[in-house]
Amino acid sequence: MSEEKNEKKTVSDAENTQSAPEIEDKEELITADSLDKMMEELKEEADGSVQTPPVEADKPAVAETAENVKKYKLFFVSDMDEEAEFLHKMSKDGLHFVSKNGIQYLFKKGEPKNYYYHLGYYEKDIRDPEQYVENYKEAGWDNIYHEKGEFDGVWNYFRTEMDDGTEPKIFSDRMSRIALYKRLLTSWRSLLTMLAICSVFILGLLAFLWLGVNASSITTIGMRVSGIILLLILAVFLLYLRLYHKIGRKLEELVKH
Repeated sequence: MSEEKNEKKTVSDAENTQSAPEIEDKEELITADSLDKMMEELKEEADGSVQTPPVEADKPAVAETAENVKKYKLFFVSDMDEEAEFLHKMSKDGLHFVSKNGIQYLFKKGEPKNYYYHLGYYEKDIRDPEQYVENYKEAGWDNIYHEKGEFDGVWNYFRTEMDDGTEPKIFSDRMSRIALYKRLLTSWRSLLTMLAICSVFILGLLAFLWLGVNASSITTIGMRVSGIILLLILAVFLLYLRLYHKIGRKLEELVKH
């Protein structure tokens, strides 16, 4: 019996010995080099060193540099001639207009030049944009900038260089300006009427609070708030009244010519 057990044990040991190389062969399917490479990749991912392609960001706005200068100036639609004269003076000082954003104007430094500017306006549904700009080009003007204007229109900033002492011949956009001025006057007339009605209403409210028998802190606060609102409305009313009269004079001049 013991001999049989010893024989079985010997056979079992032999089988285990024969199967061991097969296990080693399976383990050698993943080499040591591959394991090292996998460990390095895992380490790089853990450290955040694996970079993903950058997402393209929006283009930054043009900043003020040694070659670009920003200036701040407030012009209304009635001040287009004054705005053109301002740009002309800046060019004579070596600052040439590039673009604008509200009251911020961007200029590029250069040699002083006698650049004249003209602000042209057209409405998309009334004028052909390409033909409009082409008319100015034929008259010797370059379209250097444009922006959205009133009533779904477009403002174009044209420029031309002239010899000192001479002024350029401006391509006439008389009909476009007359149409713009008329629409502005109609719009502002409605606005002025509305502001006047609001002023009368607030004046009546102030009178009611002032003559009220039961004065209280709430009444005092109401009078102060109403007074501030009334002052703001009057300021806006006077501003647009000035613009209204100025545009009216410009319209009369264009109609006469």
